Amino acid sequence: MKNVVTHRKFQRYSALAISPLSIWIVYSIICMKGSSFQETYNWFSNPFNAFFMAAFFIISFLHLKLGLQIIIEDYVHNLKHRSLTILSINIACYIFAGIAIFSILTMLF
Repeated sequence: MKNVVTHRKFQRYSALAISPLSIWIVYSIICMKGSSFQETYNWFSNPFNAFFMAAFFIISFLHLKLGLQIIIEDYVHNLKHRSLTILSINIACYIFAGIAIFSILTMLF
């Protein structure tokens, strides 16, 4: 039972963390409307923006992983398929988060 409670808390906390980051990203995108490629690149090269974009991607993929895991556990009844699907989701989330972080670090440095 403790594992389920911890899982639910992490999902709630990640949702709370994503909310202000999402507002910040939407505001930033609106402000960058009409910007050139170089201006957008410079925006991502700012350490402040890069940090919050990286935090957004890490937390978003964690939240995605937790949410999909709950759905799979509830609706996939075959244990072999459930384990394989959860493993696939975990691997995909880590890969996509890694690609996002790598892309941000590439622009930062």
